[in-house]
Amino acid sequence: MPVLTCCVAGWTGVPFALELVPLIWPGADKTTMRKMILLLLILITSSSWAVQIQPRVIGGKASADDAWPSVVAVRMTVYDKRNIPLERRCAGTLITPQWVMTAAHCFFPTEAAGSVLKQDATPLNTTVFIDHRQISSSTLQPESGLPVSNIHINPLYLPDSGQYDNDIALVELTYPVDTIPTMALGADPRWGALAKIVGWGVTEVGLDGQPKASAHLVDQLHEADLPIVSTLVCKEAMGAGNITQNMLCAGYKDGGVDSCVGDSGGPLMVQEAGVYKQVGIVSFGDGCAKPDRYGVYTRVPMYSAWISELTGLSVRSQTSAQTQNEGRASDGSADVAVQPRSVGGGVSGWYLLLLSGFAGAMRRRA
Repeated sequence: MPVLTCCVAGWTGVPFALELVPLIWPGADKTTMRKMILLLLILITSSSWAVQIQPRVIGGKASADDAWPSVVAVRMTVYDKRNIPLERRCAGTLITPQWVMTAAHCFFPTEAAGSVLKQDATPLNTTVFIDHRQISSSTLQPESGLPVSNIHINPLYLPDSGQYDNDIALVELTYPVDTIPTMALGADPRWGALAKIVGWGVTEVGLDGQPKASAHLVDQLHEADLPIVSTLVCKEAMGAGNITQNMLCAGYKDGGVDSCVGDSGGPLMVQEAGVYKQVGIVSFGDGCAKPDRYGVYTRVPMYSAWISELTGLSVRSQTSAQTQNEGRASDGSADVAVQPRSVGGGVSGWYLLLLSGFAGAMRRRA
């Protein structure tokens, strides 16, 4: 989850420019010197502007080892059309001792390293890891994880639609885990409420908001704070056709804090009476940490009945205050490139070619 920061060099280079010209061109006349000074000032100010908008990705804040114990890693081994096994990884949350909640898009084929996957993830090739202090490509081995008996994709999720509505899945573990606390589920948050995101996603993005070629998933869990954004504002920024009542949006108008590739399936949480409770699931976005764009999250309270039916967990449903604020919006921005936060362009380490030992390329929240 990259954090975008800015710094301004200002005009500190002006005196330097005045001193530099005679040294570069000792015999220059006054007219030539003026032209040289003007050129240097243009270069200096251009450089200052470049520094001002250059994202310095610092990956949020590393979480303490004992923080967020209910956040888990979900690892799937899938195969491309050449029968080469590839590792795919998402985050999730343990909501009961035997159930993990994550994003539905994590379990469906997509392009990876130029190869189209030929199968979806299944319980047999899916493993859950509960100790985030040991999350890395080398330690996520099936024998050290928890086996899965069932994967329940929300029946309204349409993997071939190109949209991420109803992007929620429930993973049933083969046996319950009683050694760590579970994540509490909350009611819909108010607009403007400060939320928290956590995950192992990439921490390096370019000016276009896309992960750099050198980006990789981090081993240490990271966290960041960002505000909940109203549906109306989100539709304006992300396009009304991309945002439904089953989604929450979060982020800053100026960008800078966001979930990114590798964070898919992880929680969006708000505090209720001093306790963090999950209200969203990392789903998709348009790049990462871009200005006038927001991260989009599955709106967990909308699925309270479905969650309760499968798990027996009592979940608070959507509040009336939220539905009253839905309203209508314009079509919003037309140039939004919707991308999931578990697959996509150019992130090494997202899909790992396990046989050959090198990383494939993927992109962010889907």
